[in-house]
Amino acid sequence: VGASDAGLLAELGAQAMPRGLWQAMVGMESEKEVIERRMVLPLTEPDAAQQYGVSPPKAVILFGPPGTGKTSFAKAVAGRLSWPFVELFPSRLAAPDVAMASALREAFTTLMELETVVVFIDEVEEIAGSRSGVPSDPAHGVTNELLKLIPAFRQRDDRLLICATNSVRSLDSAFLRPGRFDYIIPIGPPDATARAAI
Repeated sequence: VGASDAGLLAELGAQAMPRGLWQAMVGMESEKEVIERRMVLPLTEPDAAQQYGVSPPKAVILFGPPGTGKTSFAKAVAGRLSWPFVELFPSRLAAPDVAMASALREAFTTLMELETVVVFIDEVEEIAGSRSGVPSDPAHGVTNELLKLIPAFRQRDDRLLICATNSVRSLDSAFLRPGRFDYIIPIGPPDATARAAI
């Protein structure tokens, strides 16, 4: 992390994840293999990715029931990449006097100044859930804002957006259109090995 990024990272509450976090995750080998091949290796070995025609991901959705390790996987990916980990909490984005869409835009504007970053949004359906047919619904503005921010975020390398949800079906259909997310990866319940470790 460059000196110019240090202040921004502190402002965003960024964390440096230990590289050993990936190895510390016991069990769930099939999920680890998919995440490593689709997300980690194309970003850590760009020359090999280019040689085989694999585009490094810019945005990914992890989905599965609560407690399956989606957050742990996101943190472990940041550790493998040695990139700062910034978690955006939808429930904490907006102060009482600031609209959530404005707070989201401001957070992404700051994130785009960083050289490298893994941005994690858990329970993304809170800000990208299926919109009602009522134009005055406050959720419309927040979802529209996020839909505009993702393509801008994708324009630079060495940045990764990971969103997590318990239900893909609860996400707005526009959120899932091609070009916004590279992969939608299922994370199943912990297997016997992972449960024993927990």
